[in-house]
Amino acid sequence: MADMTLLQMRNIHYSYGGFEALRGVDLDIHSGEIHALVGEHRAGKSTLMRILGGNLIPQRGEILLKGRPLQFYSPQDAMSRGIGMVYQSIMIIPSLNAIENIYSGRMPGAWLGYRRYGKMLTESRRLLKELGQEIDLLAPLFELSVAQQQMVEIARILSMSPDILILDEISNRLNDEELVHLFRILADFRKAGKSIIYITQNFDEIFELADRVTVLQDGYRKSTELVADLDRMRLYRLAFDAVLETPGTQSRSAPEEERQLMALRRYNSSLIDDLPVGVIIFDREGTVYQANPSAAGILDSDPSSLVGRAMEEFILSQDPLINEEILSTLSNRGKGAWEGVAIGKAKFVKARILPLHDEDYSYLGALLTLEDASLSASVKDYLTEAEKHQYTAELAAGVAHEVNNPLGIINNYLELLKLKNLDDDGLVKLEKIQKEIRRITEIVGSLLSFSRLPRKDKSEVNLVELLEEVLLLLGHRFDRKRIKLKKDFQINPAWITGDENRLKQVFINLLMNSLEAVLDEGVIAVEISKSGEFYQVKVSDNGHGIPGDLEESVFQPFFTTKLTKTNTGLGLSICDHIIKAHQGKLSYESIPGEWTSFGVRLPWASRPVGP
Repeated sequence: MADMTLLQMRNIHYSYGGFEALRGVDLDIHSGEIHALVGEHRAGKSTLMRILGGNLIPQRGEILLKGRPLQFYSPQDAMSRGIGMVYQSIMIIPSLNAIENIYSGRMPGAWLGYRRYGKMLTESRRLLKELGQEIDLLAPLFELSVAQQQMVEIARILSMSPDILILDEISNRLNDEELVHLFRILADFRKAGKSIIYITQNFDEIFELADRVTVLQDGYRKSTELVADLDRMRLYRLAFDAVLETPGTQSRSAPEEERQLMALRRYNSSLIDDLPVGVIIFDREGTVYQANPSAAGILDSDPSSLVGRAMEEFILSQDPLINEEILSTLSNRGKGAWEGVAIGKAKFVKARILPLHDEDYSYLGALLTLEDASLSASVKDYLTEAEKHQYTAELAAGVAHEVNNPLGIINNYLELLKLKNLDDDGLVKLEKIQKEIRRITEIVGSLLSFSRLPRKDKSEVNLVELLEEVLLLLGHRFDRKRIKLKKDFQINPAWITGDENRLKQVFINLLMNSLEAVLDEGVIAVEISKSGEFYQVKVSDNGHGIPGDLEESVFQPFFTTKLTKTNTGLGLSICDHIIKAHQGKLSYESIPGEWTSFGVRLPWASRPVGP
């Protein structure tokens, strides 16, 4: 995959009346990549692509193609710039044949271009053959199957040789053999240096096809990651947690209610069976439409025996009052949540009910999730009773996470050393490498003393020098993403009393989080100011932001919104503990989709140590 950024969408906003479909979305597309776009219904995927495809005009934001700003006013306008889109709803003219559809708007006038029409016929046959279709090119499309109509539409876009191909949830209409042909063409398309944006709910397709994936939720860009770094379960939870945990779940428009539920079942079916969370889908009549093995296990039943049963037949809770409340919520098409309920074999279950609606808010059915938290509850009780061991346990789980930072520092210095001969400057850097290796030993050695910082390790530290050194260490990563770094050090020197290594650990974590949050050419700002008896360090970025409903979870151990499978969710928790041990405070502000700023407040030292 090439690293060149071909397309940039910046701060894209769009509303349908009072409904905000996009709330400041950023998206980068690289040359020669397949970029998957995933998220729940009404997350903004199709709206974002309809803007890129020229069907909608953004109400705010800009689009850059090869660094130059563009505005598309129609699909033809977008196609003239090399952007073609195959829509979720098939866009063909049923009364015309395949050739006339493929070359719609480009046919020779009055049938005088017979030789040109012959070339069109030959090219149409070639394109459809590559897509695995042997059809009558002269038959009107209403005589063809839906899958064949879909392939004609794909052939139409391919015939115009776009540089960026957008495919909006097209696989639902294709069988396995047709998908194999399509995926082969997409691979060739990528090898030619062209790019594909692939909207899908099928994770198998993401892991088979895509180089990178962007998650949208509630009109925001939640994250963009390399697929090679992903954990399937974490990607699922990040993409679809709102379906399981928040109200207002609504599906996109479709011709009929039954098809809405079929679509819901289709994109979840390959995933739900492997989920540790129990999921039961009821149709509008209150009959079980789908149930996964986790739900069946909690209810001590078989998934196939649950399907087709009416809600009144369930004895969900061993508490008659809770059971009646749950069934009443389902019957009244309401929403509800229960925690600590004994259901089936599980003693501590988190149960949630969410009604499912289409975009006209017509009722489609209900989603019941059952999460067996019995083990988590037992562990929580144990940790509460054994509070004095809490931090030791947290750090033991986080050692692997924390040693990555000094190893990353070593790698950065090695990269710097490769660029120059070993002179005096090189020897200095070698000494720094040795210093960071010692830091690894210190981290492991401090396991049992994590709850406090030894006083003897503290010294006077100049925050300006410390931050300059941290920025130097991460310089290679900043350059790789072409980050625009803004520094505003209003005070120099800025002396504090503290442990230099642990403070470096904090600022490396904060800057690494910013680097992971922003796209290529993003902005990261580092500021130092003084307020009363404290210095304030701010690390800000214009990444995807932090949703407001996560405010109380950000500094909790093991909490993370990152997709990568190596992340444990301990970074900010440990940072918070280190700053508190320095009599300081770690806080943050964020506007989802626009920016995030973490602030570190530390008491200043009256004077530096020295002669």
